[in-house]
Amino acid sequence: MNALDSENKESRKYPPLAVSCLTALGEFLGGEVVLNEDDCFNVAVEDENPVTIHLDAEQEKFELVGMVADDLPDPVDYSLVLDLLNFALSPLVNGGPAVGRDPATGRLEAFLIIPFRDLTPQDFVTQVKEFFRFQITITLRITHPDEPVGDDYLSADVRFSGLEI
Repeated sequence: MNALDSENKESRKYPPLAVSCLTALGEFLGGEVVLNEDDCFNVAVEDENPVTIHLDAEQEKFELVGMVADDLPDPVDYSLVLDLLNFALSPLVNGGPAVGRDPATGRLEAFLIIPFRDLTPQDFVTQVKEFFRFQITITLRITHPDEPVGDDYLSADVRFSGLEI
């Protein structure tokens, strides 16, 4: 199975591992993952929390980027600042997701780089699911600082949008 270009539905050449990973992700999400002309795929959890998945075949990696908040709250809670600083080092320390501020827009974005090395389709789907959880958790932490954040936001009946079904 090849990944498809959403504009003209013509098969494009992608590394077999990338195709296997995207196919497995499509099975998890309940639809076909179709990359656009920029080799990106957009999905959202419950029509919120948009995530762009970019396939960088040349660098042999996937890049996930998801909107977290338009800006930091004012005032900023000290424990939130510590969490954001800890997350900033996560890619270096354990290969995990991070949060950064886009200097052009001021928005806070979560991101994760998933290298192809030692990657399996199942690992890819697991990392994408964990990224969704991370993005939702940090979004809620920033936008609703006085409310506790639970674990039930990615239950079995969650709905994904942006899929070709």
